[in-house]
Amino acid sequence: TTGWGGGSRLVSLVGRQKALHLLAGSKRLSAQECLDLGVADKISAENETLMNATVEFLQPFLTAPYPDAVRVCKRVISEADDLPMMPALEIEAEYFKKLWGGPSNADALSRVASKKK
Repeated sequence: TTGWGGGSRLVSLVGRQKALHLLAGSKRLSAQECLDLGVADKISAENETLMNATVEFLQPFLTAPYPDAVRVCKRVISEADDLPMMPALEIEAEYFKKLWGGPSNADALSRVASKKK
């Protein structure tokens, strides 16, 4: 909601023009409109429980083969949002430098190489 950060976050998601239109117009959006705008990630089926929809949405993250890489991606995205480009790039390089050559990286490279054969 606006006044608690919702307006600023909406601008970063949909841009100034759409955010102003949505907020000033107080338009109620359908689930599909929210998905199309990028302010929702998933629409659950009408008969689907919240728990099942949540588990389905989170499953790829919970079963990711490289949780350390997912963790670093989350940090990079979180921090990059608040920084100018050059410092964000430096932080990204710093985080991923620690993973490069590690077990997850070696496994990922091995998987890619085996698919090319």
